[in-house]
Amino acid sequence: MKKPKFLQDRYGFDLLFFAVTALCLVIALFAKFVLVNSPHISVGGIMSALGLTMIINFSRVLSKDKQKRSYENIKFKLRLNKILHKPKSNKPDHIEVPTLGPKEYRCSCGRKLDVPSQSGQQIVLCPTCGKRNIIKVK
Repeated sequence: MKKPKFLQDRYGFDLLFFAVTALCLVIALFAKFVLVNSPHISVGGIMSALGLTMIINFSRVLSKDKQKRSYENIKFKLRLNKILHKPKSNKPDHIEVPTLGPKEYRCSCGRKLDVPSQSGQQIVLCPTCGKRNIIKVK
């Protein structure tokens, strides 16, 4: 599907956008049907806060700073993975990563990892799946 011209150089939609939109929709429905009878809670205030949140959320879609927006999305995905997929033991899952060539490392999910140039044992976090990879740099 072709992007419209006004979205050509923009960041676009991502998981964080859809999650915030869904959360705002759930809160709006809860306020509309449950909190409307409560005399101490202002439903109009909640709705205006949700409207402001959606304006900020939509401004992420129209942003030209793609690197910053993707960084925010990756951080959100990592936090979501920590919440949804809690480890069964207290030990973090460390995986030794084989080398593919000189200074070229890949995670078990297939993503190429950026490895610091320091020598010794390094722990590198995969931005895609969130696994901690132990890499021995010579």
